[in-house]
Formats: sequence, C-alpha cells, structure tokens
Amino acid sequence: MTNKEKQYAKATTIFRQLILNIIVPVVLAIIALAIYNNYSRTTAFKNFYHEKNNLVSYFIENTLHQQDIALEIEEDNLDKRLEILSDSLINYYMVGANVDSLNLFEIRESLGMDPNQEDIYIIDNGVIVNTTYPPDLNLNFYDFGEDFKQYLENVQLADSFKSEKFSIEMSTKKLRKYTYQPTKDGRYIVQLGVYSVRANEVISSTNEILLDISKENPAILDVDLFIGADPPFSFDSSAEMELDSALIDRA
Repeated sequence: MTNKEKQYAKATTIFRQLILNIIVPVVLAIIALAIYNNYSRTTAFKNFYHEKNNLVSYFIENTLHQQDIALEIEEDNLDKRLEILSDSLINYYMVGANVDSLNLFEIRESLGMDPNQEDIYIIDNGVIVNTTYPPDLNLNFYDFGEDFKQYLENVQLADSFKSEKFSIEMSTKKLRKYTYQPTKDGRYIVQLGVYSVRANEVISSTNEILLDISKENPAILDVDLFIGADPPFSFDSSAEMELDSALIDRA
C-alpha cells in the first residue's frame, strides 16, 4: 500500500470515528428531543382537554342544579295554590251536587283559574266523567295498566291531597303538573292539571344554555335534556316512548 493510500485510509477511519463520536450522538439527541417534545405536547393537550372537560362538566352540573332549585320553588308555590283550589272544589262546589253534570268551565272561572293553563278533571272508577278538557272526556285511566289502576285506588284510600312532580306532556313537550284528591264520599277523584309558564321558562333557558355549550365546544357532539328517570323524557330527541310508560308518567 502506498503512502497516499495509507493516508486516505487513515483519513477515512478518522472521518468514520467522527461520525460515530459526534454526529450519531447529536442525531440521537435530536431524535430523543423530538420524542420528548411530542410527548410533552401530547401530555399538555391531554391535560388541557381534561381540564376543559372538567370545567364544562362542572358548568353543566351547576346549571342543572340551579334548574332543579328553580323548579322546586315553583312546585312549592303551585302546590299551595292547587291544594286550595282542590279543597274548594271538594268542600264547596261538589257537596250535594250532581258531579257528572257540573259546569266545570264556570267553576274554573269563579275560582280564578287560567283557562289556557289549568284544567279540572273528575274521575269516577278510573273514567274521566267531567272535565274542562273535552278531548280527555271518557278517558279510562284503568286502560293504562294495573299499576296505574292501583295508583288511583291508593289515592282514594289516602283521603288526602296528592301532588305529583312536573312531567313532560308528550304532545306539547311542555312541563305539566297533576294533583289528585278524593271527594268526601270517596266515589270521585278530583284531578287538576296545570302548565307552569315559569317552569317552562326555566327549562327553555336551561336548554338554550346547554345548546350554547354544544356549539362552543366541537368535542361535544350533541346535548339532550331529560326530565324524570323512569322513564326519562327528552325535550330534544325524536325518540318515542312506550305508550303505557308515557301515560303512567302523565299522572
């Protein structure tokens, strides 16, 4: 091997050593740094979305809590008024009267009830025999099933005013409240059905807030507001409930 070849071989060896000693570690360091930065960014994004989701969840829970408080206050106010109305019907208007032929429209007016929001129903052996809401006349509650029949029988045996929680009226998607009270002779049940402008305003406001959250957060695909647990009623979805379940919840 000539001196020139030896020098070339030596230079090549030194160059290779430089690559191994300097360039390779630098490349490895760059790769490691890139991996670390990517991990850090991924972790940061995860933490960011986790905190964001926690804030959104807290906001939704707080909104629903405020809704529940507002509805409870409205229900308490309605219960006091409806009990007075129910007692007046039973202890004044229905005493010694032919209940089937009572002019409930005049009675409703004399009691100061709102004809657009409040209705009176007289139930005899499960059947609505008189009402200010003609479409429900002759409706037989016992057709809703044995459970609801037992419910009405228990109302008669209790001999006291009974108020139900707000439930969604399927045909209107509005909240409606029903109360029950048996007559003195135990033959009839007086049912009052009322809408609440205030309660429906609360629900509408809550629904708008939840929809705004959905619009402002792309990660949230949709928001649906439900009332009740068995069965749950939705204000937004088009899913249909079982007829028996919906009718039982009506009461």
